Amino acid sequence: MIPIEEAQALVLGSIKPLGIERVDLFSAVYRVLAEPVFSSLDFPRWNSSVMDGYAVRSEDLGVIPVTLPIVEEIAAGTIPQHQLGMGEASRIFTGAMMPEGADAVVIQENTTANPDGTVSILKSVNSGINMVSKGAHLRTGDLLMSAGTVLRAPEIGILSSVGRSFVSVYRRPVVAILSTGNELVPLGHELQPGQIIDSNQYALAAQVIEAGAIPRLLGVVKDDIPSLTQAITEALDADFILSSGGVSVGDYDHVKTALQNLGAQILFQKVRVKPGKPLTFALLNQVAYWGLPGNPVSCLVGFWLTVYPAIRKSMGYPESLQNFPVLPARLTAPAEGTGDRETYVRGVLYQQEEQLYFTPRSSHASGNLVNLQGINGFGIVPVGTEKVERGVDIRVLQVGTLQVR
Repeated sequence: MIPIEEAQALVLGSIKPLGIERVDLFSAVYRVLAEPVFSSLDFPRWNSSVMDGYAVRSEDLGVIPVTLPIVEEIAAGTIPQHQLGMGEASRIFTGAMMPEGADAVVIQENTTANPDGTVSILKSVNSGINMVSKGAHLRTGDLLMSAGTVLRAPEIGILSSVGRSFVSVYRRPVVAILSTGNELVPLGHELQPGQIIDSNQYALAAQVIEAGAIPRLLGVVKDDIPSLTQAITEALDADFILSSGGVSVGDYDHVKTALQNLGAQILFQKVRVKPGKPLTFALLNQVAYWGLPGNPVSCLVGFWLTVYPAIRKSMGYPESLQNFPVLPARLTAPAEGTGDRETYVRGVLYQQEEQLYFTPRSSHASGNLVNLQGINGFGIVPVGTEKVERGVDIRVLQVGTLQVR
């Protein structure tokens, strides 16, 4: 067995960002820029008002109140027709172009519109108030976004505002998923005595989607070496391959033999964690292969600890966003470990006022998939510790949305 930190280092050391593709903005959400983007426009493109009110020359407001004639009304999307002269004002609305000659906007709350087409200014303003100048946020040729930027809603909005409809991003990996086990049947099949539904395949596919990659479901493979060898061979056009089951030491655990027959480089086969000790990672024709445990909880934990960061790195995510966060939280109940392995105790992480708390679940059997429902974290009991008492702080791997109470 090797420590999880060593396993993660071996995995990430084997992964590089994938190729680059050009996609439209709608396809770029949560993708990572593969090259810098420079602005092709000034932003804003013109001097504009940020409030509803009156465009004025600030030098005309020396003595307050002052009454000025309104020479035009300027709505957003229209072009001013009048250059503001001495002692004049223009009615203007948020987002509208400032007229030539104006250098400030008086908000309408500080004015009184008069029936004779004039406006009384009740409060003076300095030059530049309530307006934004052309190019104040960005000028043509300025760096807009650096390579490695994760494109979320604000970034998509910024790119569209300067006219970028396509961007170059790192490719999403295709992840082939197969399950081994004579007892497994696909979803939708009638169960016979001794059979169970292949839930791992669907859970892994969901995890792959959550990580940002593309799942390819290959179904159930029988527990024999020829079938498994053929299934792995047919999956080699994917970027990653995940299998669940067949990685322990039983008579029907054939992953190691199949990989050896195919000439794979096996980097590790056991990790010092609970659940999830029997975990194989190998490289086969430059394709990364994970042999995950068959027990549902062990399978998902193995993914979160080793596959998720590899997917994120392959998509160009910066190192700080490749792994789930590990946060200190106070235990609301004891958390039990094994002593000889780092133990991941499932539970709920939540914030109450300024303090993070973690409530462990009562059952920790690796086959109890139902017990995973609603969890968002795993408390980490270190090697050499068999129990952490209530009220003590513990490190928690956050794998879901933090609750606030």
